[in-house]
Amino acid sequence: MTNLGEYKIETAPELYRLVKTADDENRYEAAAELPGYVYPDEVLTIAAHRLAKYGQAVRVRAEDAAFIRALDNQELEGKSIFGFGFLLSPCAAAERAAVTKWTLSDHERELVQALGRREP
Repeated sequence: MTNLGEYKIETAPELYRLVKTADDENRYEAAAELPGYVYPDEVLTIAAHRLAKYGQAVRVRAEDAAFIRALDNQELEGKSIFGFGFLLSPCAAAERAAVTKWTLSDHERELVQALGRREP
């Protein structure tokens, strides 16, 4: 991500592919386990690189984003956003949510409801 140019945040799918290729060639086995957090649509984290991985460009203008290291509630718990994040304007958050959300079909909802049922 960059804060240079017209956009405050911008992903580059082609750059992601090049970096990923180089990283795969140099990767070593040891990897740190990080906690998994789910953020509201108004928060964009470094995990946005996943969108670039799948060819989806993200562009957020400077007036639509504010840099943050943690949400207030995270700080109360002594936690933070991995790397950093941005608070997004309602418009930018809506655009992001429209790009990244999938829904379950009726069939998939039925399957989910059937999961975990135990016979007495």
